Amino acid sequence: MQGYSTGGKGQWGKVLPPGSQAVTLKETGEKRFPWRIIVGGMLIILFFAGLVAASYYYAEWKFAENQKLLVQNMETTLQSIKEANAINIQILEGEINSLQEQLNEINSALKQMDESITGSNVAKQALSKRIVDLSGRVEELRQSMSFVKEELTE
Repeated sequence: MQGYSTGGKGQWGKVLPPGSQAVTLKETGEKRFPWRIIVGGMLIILFFAGLVAASYYYAEWKFAENQKLLVQNMETTLQSIKEANAINIQILEGEINSLQEQLNEINSALKQMDESITGSNVAKQALSKRIVDLSGRVEELRQSMSFVKEELTE
């Protein structure tokens, strides 16, 4: 291969004058430092480091976004539960008041009946049973209402 340089520092592809011979790296014993390999390796390392950093920040951002959505969902659910409990308390209070009024009416009717009919034990027993039933129902509703109120305050 006369006329073309095949080695030497900076000699690749240069035309040599006629009669001269190209000197190769093997002949001179000169070693080339692999700059291209080091630079390429550094670029690959930098690329993957950037990829890891970008992935970390993206995951952190997504986590924060999902956490905000979860908190909003929990607050909305908690608010709807509180509203439902408030409505249930109002309903229970209405039922308790209604039962209390019925109980008062039965007591007054019993007193009037006791004064007018002293000998009829059947009517007294029926009214007494009704009073006991309604009293039990009122107590159950009060317990339910206190439970709902406790849940609402928590």
